[in-house]
Amino acid sequence: MPEPLSPEARKRSGKSLRKRLGWTAALTYMGLIFWLSSIPGEELPLPDIQNIDKVAHFFTYAGLGALIAFRRGIAQLLRGRRIEEWTKGGWIAPTVGILYGMFDEVHQLYTPNRTFDLMDWVTDIVGILLGFWLARWWDARRMRNDGMMK
Repeated sequence: MPEPLSPEARKRSGKSLRKRLGWTAALTYMGLIFWLSSIPGEELPLPDIQNIDKVAHFFTYAGLGALIAFRRGIAQLLRGRRIEEWTKGGWIAPTVGILYGMFDEVHQLYTPNRTFDLMDWVTDIVGILLGFWLARWWDARRMRNDGMMK
């Protein structure tokens, strides 16, 4: 039978779990993207408009970028805490989204009537970075207006 965790170890594992809660929405959203990428090309529910796939990629990944930025606020919301700062910066989080976009394009190689498209991935990158930046900008502006920043 394993030994019970010390109070310090329990505290550390609790912090780790709380950090992961912030990624829950982004990971769920990534699952939705994976599911959509698994739909064969001829069955995609997109209107017949030129470059609509790029528009879909841009907005889908902008949403992912925003969710990644909002992971701090989402974690605090799920823990029932007061949210002072919604977003969290850094380069690792958007890099995760960018790498996921690459994974998504590779995944499409194995989906009927779908292909790997470098321009789709570039569009994903632009969407992630813009969504992430807009979320951070909104939060900084909100905090300035609320007098939270000096």
